[in-house]
Amino acid sequence: VIFNREGLFLVGERIQGEGQWQFPQGGLDEGESPGDAARREVFEEIGLKVPDVIGDVKTLEDSCVYDVPEGTWLSRNGFKGQRMFWTLFFYPGEGLPPVDLSGLGGEKPEFKQVKWMPLPDIVQTVWAMKREAYVHLEKHATPVVQEYLSKL
Repeated sequence: VIFNREGLFLVGERIQGEGQWQFPQGGLDEGESPGDAARREVFEEIGLKVPDVIGDVKTLEDSCVYDVPEGTWLSRNGFKGQRMFWTLFFYPGEGLPPVDLSGLGGEKPEFKQVKWMPLPDIVQTVWAMKREAYVHLEKHATPVVQEYLSKL
């Protein structure tokens, strides 16, 4: 989860899903910490590296789980749900960061564009299945982001 000086958050619009905006995300590889997985996924999905472009802020201690509803394309492909770990990154530059949406590290592209949004707007517009996880993020990330920005 990447935020900027204005307290806005970077989201990507999914290639397969007009108007579906979400954060870069992905699974943990064997032996990988949530923070290491977040750094890898941010690079693979939007081409940003720590510390070259964005800086580590914090991996939140609280995680949450969402279940995949029966009958969705995810359930038909064997997915049952996901435990969400959240790692916060800070982008110190102006405007949009220099993203690469081509799919790096052997991964397929996932996003067609990125933009900055206020976190409450992201929570309200995210895919309903993930909304509870994003509410959890908002609750736990907001004070961390506010504290970080107050020290700039």
